[in-house]
Amino acid sequence: MTRVSPVIRSALGVVALGALTPLAASAQKAAGNILEIIVGSGPFAGTYKAPTDQVVCLYVKKQPQFTVSYKDFSPAGPKALAEAGMQVDNPGEAGAKRGRALITFGSSDKKPTFYDVTIPSPGTGALTLSRSGTHGEVGYQGKTSDGVPVRITAKCSDIDEM
Repeated sequence: MTRVSPVIRSALGVVALGALTPLAASAQKAAGNILEIIVGSGPFAGTYKAPTDQVVCLYVKKQPQFTVSYKDFSPAGPKALAEAGMQVDNPGEAGAKRGRALITFGSSDKKPTFYDVTIPSPGTGALTLSRSGTHGEVGYQGKTSDGVPVRITAKCSDIDEM
């Protein structure tokens, strides 16, 4: 199993468990947060859109990191989108961004498939972030280690801060 960023997992857990009331309430009102995933080839080829009321955009000041995440705890089958997210490790720095992109298909108790890309790494593609106040856009376009082309785009109209 691939190790996934603690910040992405934490953001997913916060949404699911409602551990932080302001964050959970904000996730419910964040009807404008959009997360779209396009897988270009292979058994999961297609376009996936996370429910907008379940996409969380989070800026962690102390680390600093910007994360967009979605988690379905009961995916409908082995090819269903179970979780997706992007993490930008240096949101305030100029130049190329570092971070991670994650897409998971299937149930966690039935050998899910992970597309987990650390950025930058050779041939992986670029991670982008633009932010203005409580709005932001994050994107990744590149390939997995298996050569599968993926594109993830997020438009955040409600960004939680910690």
